[in-house]
Amino acid sequence: MTSHRSFEVTARISLNLTELRLLRCLAARAGAPGVAVRASTSELRRELGLSPSTIYRSCLSLQDKLLIRISHHEREDRSRDANNYLVTSLGDGVLGQDGFLYPVRGARDVPRRR
Repeated sequence: MTSHRSFEVTARISLNLTELRLLRCLAARAGAPGVAVRASTSELRRELGLSPSTIYRSCLSLQDKLLIRISHHEREDRSRDANNYLVTSLGDGVLGQDGFLYPVRGARDVPRRR
């Protein structure tokens, strides 16, 4: 006879404010969970007021943390087009906890009281 057991898993994911803003932006552009959105770096840069290199690094970081999936899109002439971004179910879960997010002690993005 086999017994069925349930396990609760808790994960800690650290995001800086830029990554959180980008994740929120991509989710808002998608409009619904599971919907990929096509966006260029320049569009995201204009919307968020960040440099292209910051957008690039933040996207890679979110992908490494499994919060988004990035797929590259090439045109028929083999030139690059805007990327497709999909907020994963883990990313949606992080955004669902948005009201429960709190800064980590000693984080650089958190203003310090004097």
